[in-house]
Amino acid sequence: METVIIQKLIGPSKEVCNEWGMYFRKVDAEGNDVTNYPYDDGDAMFHKMIDGVKASEVAAESFPLEIKQGEILSLDTYFNAFSIGKWKKYTKLSNLALEIVTSGPVEVRAYQTVGMVETEHMWQEFPDEETMYSFLHNKRREMDCPQEAEAFVTDQGQQAIRTIIHFSELANEGIYYITMAPCEDAVSLLSGAYTTDVEKEDVNPVELVLGICTFQREEFLKKNVNLVLDKVVNNAMSPLCDHVEIYISDNGQTVPQDTFQSDKVHLFPNKNAGGAGGFTRTMIESLFHRQDSPFTHIILMDDDIILSTDVLERTYHFLQFVDEEHHDMMVGGEMFMLNLRYKQFEAGARWRGTQVTFYNKMWDLRRQECVATNECENPINYSGWWYSVIPTSIITEDNLPIPLFIHYDDMEYGVRNEKNGTILLNGICVWHPQGINKAATRMTYYDIRNMLIGMAGSETCATAGDVIHHLSNRIVGALNRYRYEDAEIIYEAIDDFYKGPDFFKTLDPLEKHAALTKYNYKYEELSAYDLTEDMVEENGFHSHYLAWSVWAIIRWILPSTRALKVVGLRDSGIAFGAKKIFHYDEEKRKGYMTEKSYARGWKDFCDYLKMTKKIRKNHDVMMQQWAEAKKEITSLGYWEKYLGL
Repeated sequence: METVIIQKLIGPSKEVCNEWGMYFRKVDAEGNDVTNYPYDDGDAMFHKMIDGVKASEVAAESFPLEIKQGEILSLDTYFNAFSIGKWKKYTKLSNLALEIVTSGPVEVRAYQTVGMVETEHMWQEFPDEETMYSFLHNKRREMDCPQEAEAFVTDQGQQAIRTIIHFSELANEGIYYITMAPCEDAVSLLSGAYTTDVEKEDVNPVELVLGICTFQREEFLKKNVNLVLDKVVNNAMSPLCDHVEIYISDNGQTVPQDTFQSDKVHLFPNKNAGGAGGFTRTMIESLFHRQDSPFTHIILMDDDIILSTDVLERTYHFLQFVDEEHHDMMVGGEMFMLNLRYKQFEAGARWRGTQVTFYNKMWDLRRQECVATNECENPINYSGWWYSVIPTSIITEDNLPIPLFIHYDDMEYGVRNEKNGTILLNGICVWHPQGINKAATRMTYYDIRNMLIGMAGSETCATAGDVIHHLSNRIVGALNRYRYEDAEIIYEAIDDFYKGPDFFKTLDPLEKHAALTKYNYKYEELSAYDLTEDMVEENGFHSHYLAWSVWAIIRWILPSTRALKVVGLRDSGIAFGAKKIFHYDEEKRKGYMTEKSYARGWKDFCDYLKMTKKIRKNHDVMMQQWAEAKKEITSLGYWEKYLGL
């Protein structure tokens, strides 16, 4: 038996995440959080990083961490608690210990916390955070764990104490963590790690390939690739040193071949076939075109994420211990916001028909009640490809992604392979640029067309009535806010879908993408219309409620009672009674003007009737055609021809 590290204690850094409450917290004698959270400007930190900070300069700034006399340091945090429930369920873990190194003696106490969220509120949106968090509950218990401590001298010549806490049982749920307090004077936490004793032959061989799709974002790409090269590939101390390679699909064909001086980085100029084409190219090159491919897992990741190599290391160790029953499960990365790095944007999602449910959205993972509850398993069936670990055993010549250019490609692949399942764990995450309004109007085309293509052949394919209901809500909301382009692009998406798979195969994705720009709105400064931010109004009506939508239609038909209304794009309400509406994007600090038009409204209503007739008449037949076509267009042969390989 040998003792191996399976999760290091890590600390915040300015280059990745400087939110201390996600790593450590200070608690009182009853375990209540008494940490003061500084609010950092995440955007400023991000831009500072990409403007020239070398990957080799990225370092944890939290060790040694001083614990003053009278203080209690707790590890019940997103990054430093241990996900015992997930490890017990999905791995071969048979024993667990936590080893900490401190500058002096500490009193250590061990705990298990199990989180719970009231089921009916799992995906609900709330008017404020406190209301949301009131539905989260934790149950904590102290554990009786054997401990052993020894004094020693570190390699730097410092007197230190190594304390090992042996968790005498492996619970089926929740998280494990410890608290520590100085026995006498102030002490410093120097390092720590969760470990297990295991026979070498019981550790799974894991060989990782990072599959990155990029399009003209060289600075982002170089930042992440150089980070992995410096801290992993060229770092003999990293456990991943000889177990990871990087495959890059350069969809913009703008990255010079000599950008990365490493035989572990493979760069392929690629046809711009969108994210779907780029990620699939990395699969093809690393798994099918490479002779005797050694890789056990591919990690698909966006080029513009903030990546921590600690996340790669934790992923690697978890895969080393996954048991045979769950060998083919995917591991997803939870997504955090870039400008609020403690705020979780999404932790998996579930796609059924026309409905997508996002879990644990906008949770503050510095909060105690969120950490254990975030470990509760939700019925997800996909996780986005900003960071997605896929076993190569399920990537076969007849099970590649679907060529949808952008949007729904990761969702469709997750649902198609839903039987394998997806695991999420605290501490495996990335930070990603977010913006509720960052997508151009043309993205609506892909949302509608690709949603319909993606659901074809699935067990929960929506009925014609479900599709009409979904589209009706979107169209009514668009027309009532004079966003006629939104309605018209939906009609084009429906027309293209019902033209069938043969038409889809003839489309040039770039030409189609360019043609859709005609639907995009022109963003302008508020000052262009002599408007100011304090003119933005909140609406109390929401277009997804039928009664309010009907009332909005009536108000739309009646003459306008005011000349102009300014609304925020985050406001899902309907702007009633104005001749013109200025739609203000709070993030871009720009907006666009729309104007009421009876002529366009009547035309779009007539097109709406034609659309519903087409769906009712052709839905079932077309879904069958697409289900059959997907067998071809997700094959290796089709992709090689499509990409010109």
